[in-house]
Amino acid sequence: MPDCECLNECALYSDAMVVMPSIAHIFRDKYCTGNNFACARYRAYQELGEGNVPADLYPHEHRKLKEIIL
Repeated sequence: MPDCECLNECALYSDAMVVMPSIAHIFRDKYCTGNNFACARYRAYQELGEGNVPADLYPHEHRKLKEIIL
């Protein structure tokens, strides 16, 4: 699967690289370059549009995403 189209603009990934680089690499491997469709942030990007992804939404928070979209 190709890299996530949001990887360079993803605030969570960028912030994590500065604060906790080991966690950022886990995110990148699992979601950004692995299966971006499994990433709640990517799904929010698809549903809500660019610039509307909540800053505090983590890739695994699909329940929270459902609450946001509904």
